[in-house]
Amino acid sequence: MGSRGMSAAQPPVEFAQQHFGNLELGDLRLTRRAAIIAQKMAAQPHASIPKQCDTTHEAKGAYRFFDHSAVNTQSITEQHRHNTLRSARDHKVVLLIQDSTELNFGPTKSREGLGPIGYGQNGAGLHMHSTLALTPGAQGIVLGVAHIMIWARTLAPARESKVARRARSDRESMRWNKAILEVGTPPDGTRWIHVGDREADVWETFCAAFDAESDCLIRACGAASLRKAVVGHVDELPSRDEAQGLATLVRDLPASGACDIERHARAGVPRRTLQLNISFAPITMLGPRVFGPDEPGLCVWVVRAWEEQTSVRKDKPVEWVIVTTVPVYDVKDALKVVDWYKQRWTIEEYHKCLKTGCRVEERQLQQGQRLEPLAAMLAIVALRLLNLKKIAKLHPKTPATEAVPCAYVRMLSKLKGIPESELTCDRFWRETAKLGGFLGRRSDGDPGWKTLWLGWRDLDLLVQGAKLGTAPPRYG
Repeated sequence: MGSRGMSAAQPPVEFAQQHFGNLELGDLRLTRRAAIIAQKMAAQPHASIPKQCDTTHEAKGAYRFFDHSAVNTQSITEQHRHNTLRSARDHKVVLLIQDSTELNFGPTKSREGLGPIGYGQNGAGLHMHSTLALTPGAQGIVLGVAHIMIWARTLAPARESKVARRARSDRESMRWNKAILEVGTPPDGTRWIHVGDREADVWETFCAAFDAESDCLIRACGAASLRKAVVGHVDELPSRDEAQGLATLVRDLPASGACDIERHARAGVPRRTLQLNISFAPITMLGPRVFGPDEPGLCVWVVRAWEEQTSVRKDKPVEWVIVTTVPVYDVKDALKVVDWYKQRWTIEEYHKCLKTGCRVEERQLQQGQRLEPLAAMLAIVALRLLNLKKIAKLHPKTPATEAVPCAYVRMLSKLKGIPESELTCDRFWRETAKLGGFLGRRSDGDPGWKTLWLGWRDLDLLVQGAKLGTAPPRYG
């Protein structure tokens, strides 16, 4: 993979070999089958298995593959995860963004091995927790998936007490610290920063970051924002009566700076620019009451970014309270923490690629044990779609021939009547997106990954057709 991350322009056969060609499945035939299936999925990520396969025999082979006992989430993703962590070692700072998503396969009881989805939803499915590795900054490179877990939820025992539930080592909230520990310790000279939203604000998440000699950057919200803390790094912990709740503590901190950020559009709320105040301080957090008085405190930093008021209807003023193990000594450090947290949105786009671009929730396999490795393979294929959008922004003025195979640049040049010398990366991807339905008006902004992928798919078909047209005939 290299330090540049996964290439969206990489031909499907090369992609499949790089990420699935050396899987340890106990049988070389299974490994070859994995590469073939991945190649088909990369070429048509939105299609069903029968449509991805050329023959009925191939489709049956794919179904048998996902039903094999050696094929599971860990074995399917092992080679890719190894590539991702190897790439992460080449960068001084890597953000490891964690998040969970639900894969809802519909209100059906005919499928085995699935669990309940959401709260009160009439559906069955799987849960997926991903750790996406990328470099920081507006032009950050998506290196790949560093860790992934897929499971079917089981209902908690009836009348289980809060204390008993909190003591369980297999509770779902432990997935955050489990991912940190399994990703492991970064090499000397490299900083790995695990980024999470409010769900990640669990005491064990911070402890795992310290144990793995990594950093974490977690948004505190809800009940976790009531955790007791004091300003400063102290050796002797105060009593709970003397400490303040975290939310109260940070709101007493004076503003030390400000920044502007773009907020993505949501249902009923347009995209807009936020003007945020910034405050920060070193703090010592007291351990949860359930752990008892002997639990040592954690010396961390807190950054608050907040909007005084908003003029947009249906939208509340934004407030981010970010707890981090990364030292924050001045406003510059605080702004860097806010910028890193902004990149958490990348994993939301990634899950959208998986669900909409790869249509993972429309798969018709009837057993959870088959759906898990299928979802794991599609989780890696989805990165190609995500990177289509990233490539267009990395080096917009660079000649397209330096980032994309020459055959694709040549084909688009002939198709659009644009000289190859005028096709920069930015223009190449905008013209490619137009093939997929992007209008390219001034008010449209940048193309999304969906139009980019549809346009790339059509361009790829043209390139492959041209290759077949010039290839010598094969008879017999």
